[in-house]
Order: sequence, then C-alpha cells, then structure tokens
Amino acid sequence: AYVKNGVCPELSSNEGRIEIYPIPAISALGDGTIVPSEETQINVQNGFISYQWLKGAETLSGETQNSLVVSKPGIYKVSVQASATSGVYVSEPFEVKNTLD
Repeated sequence: AYVKNGVCPELSSNEGRIEIYPIPAISALGDGTIVPSEETQINVQNGFISYQWLKGAETLSGETQNSLVVSKPGIYKVSVQASATSGVYVSEPFEVKNTLD
C-alpha cells in the first residue's frame, strides 16, 4: 500500500473459511473381540460425506457406512472424506481379535 496526502488507501482482501474436521477414530461395541461364529460392530464417528472400510489392504466392497459388522478377526481401517473439496483420510488400524487367540 502507499500513502497519498497522509491517507492510506483502503485495503481489501478475500475472506477464507477454514473447517477443521475430526480425525477418524474407530471404536468397537464391547472390547473388540469376537467369539468364532459370532459378530461385533466397529464404528467411526458420524459427520463425514463418505466412508470406505478396509480389511488389511483389501477394500470391502459396499461397506460405505460409518459402522461395520465384523465376523472375522483382522486389522480394519476406514477411509473418510469430510467434504467434496477435502482430502481423503485413513484411520489408524483397529484390530479385531478372536477370543481364542
């Protein structure tokens, strides 16, 4: 900016909006263990526009809600997107264990 006759011109700027979204964190109903031939449910918080569950590196086709019914032990993750313009974030791995292990 410059000063003319002791007056600074008005400055203008474009306002921006920053939204901070929670980090996806998986939790389980119960203690995260399953009895053979039974199921448990794992969840991630609501509020994202898309969800995709993974077991290990394998994408679980059709599993696009904020919860997943699990019948087999393994390492699970979920990728989420908070808005149409945000990046995709992947949760930390969550291990579902067999009660016999």
